[in-house]
Amino acid sequence: MRITIDSANVELDDAMREHFELRVRFALTRYSQQISRIVLHVENAIRPAGGFDVCCDVSVTLIFDDAVEVEVQDTEIHSAIARAVNRAGRAVERKLQERRGSGSRDK
Repeated sequence: MRITIDSANVELDDAMREHFELRVRFALTRYSQQISRIVLHVENAIRPAGGFDVCCDVSVTLIFDDAVEVEVQDTEIHSAIARAVNRAGRAVERKLQERRGSGSRDK
């Protein structure tokens, strides 16, 4: 399971990157055998009413070439990442359950 963390217009120091990688691993480790790659992208987004939100995108590529994409906006970077990673974990679980369900019908 390869994890990439990148950002646009958001400064991420090494401690933050390490913390966010641990959050990703915590949420998705149980699926690590089915995941080939995870990309976490963070950037500031301008709110229509003014100000900024943090936008966090999580893209999970599964070993059978299917993918899960999750996007979350929040006012704070840590909560945006926590919510996005947790949602990605639930989405991966659903995707794997769907795949198992469709595989059992083929037999």
